[in-house]
Amino acid sequence: MPHSSGGGSHGGGGHGGGGSHGGGRGVRTSKSYFPGAHKYVYYKNSHPVYYYRSAPIEKSSAQISKKTSTVIVIFMLIVYLTALLGIVRSAINIPKKLNADYDTSIMIVDLIGVLDVSDQKKLEDTFKVFREKTGITPALLCVDNDIWKNRYTDLENFAYDAYVNTFEDEKHWLIVYSQPKNADGWVDWYWEGMQGDDTDNIITSSTASKFNKVVQKNLTDESVSVGDSIELGFEEILPSVMKPSFQPMVVVAFPFIIIHAAFMFYGILVAPAKTRKINESSIEIKDAAGPTLEDTCAYCQGVYVHGLHFSCPHCGAPIAASNVPVHAADVYATQQADDPFAQYDKNDPFADIENRGGFG
Repeated sequence: MPHSSGGGSHGGGGHGGGGSHGGGRGVRTSKSYFPGAHKYVYYKNSHPVYYYRSAPIEKSSAQISKKTSTVIVIFMLIVYLTALLGIVRSAINIPKKLNADYDTSIMIVDLIGVLDVSDQKKLEDTFKVFREKTGITPALLCVDNDIWKNRYTDLENFAYDAYVNTFEDEKHWLIVYSQPKNADGWVDWYWEGMQGDDTDNIITSSTASKFNKVVQKNLTDESVSVGDSIELGFEEILPSVMKPSFQPMVVVAFPFIIIHAAFMFYGILVAPAKTRKINESSIEIKDAAGPTLEDTCAYCQGVYVHGLHFSCPHCGAPIAASNVPVHAADVYATQQADDPFAQYDKNDPFADIENRGGFG
């Protein structure tokens, strides 16, 4: 459908064309204890780091696997590369002349007498040059303000209806000019451009903007006629209208896509990998609410949780018997009770007897 290419007025200046949320609750984590929490520890820089979870690691929702993350990243790369390619293609516009497979008759209708014969002849010649160069057929309609002010909220809506009721294609560029008929003194004029959708590749926003500025400027100058104002607008854009153009505003979206992609990749790949690493190295401390005792390794001076390890988690050095896990001490005591000879030297079972003075 046709759309505005911009316009203006005597008093108002010019203008351009123009739920809900939800989701399940995840696992709660905190550095401080809360009722029902499970306490975990992992080591960083030779010191323990404690945290609390609302669910044990083995029962919580599975983290995104490396394989799944890779698939998602590949998919996102395709999406972002497609978006970037689209930006590049949109930033460089190469106009293509429209086919003349429609009624290309030049239409200049003046219902208020603002165009003399000379104006109409010059405009017709300029419109023909523009049509031959672009394939777009310009048209001009000059009307009284009363025709549209009593029925429409603005001239743009009137221009839209004028286009769809006059043309059966999307290849025209209709310019509507309006003022009171037989106006004296200060003239309350308006104008609006309405272009068909097929013209967008040629009448770009930058091209329309150049046209609008020239027309608005000259209409404001009382020494320039209405016909000359519109003709000067076309003369402004004719030399460059079919040249490839670069749209700098489109490229503004480029860094935003890059930044968004970086955050997405971090959230999908990097952050879950860090979480997996922490979970894999975390050890649950049974007494979540109580105090946690710590010991220092005699070899590397690293700090570790008392009663949780058989060897130093930092350097692998053996831990004093008094600091080994409680269940390990229980196993050792059980072994002593089950083996009455455990107190003797296994390599020399008679050593203790000899130390006592023999059999006699």
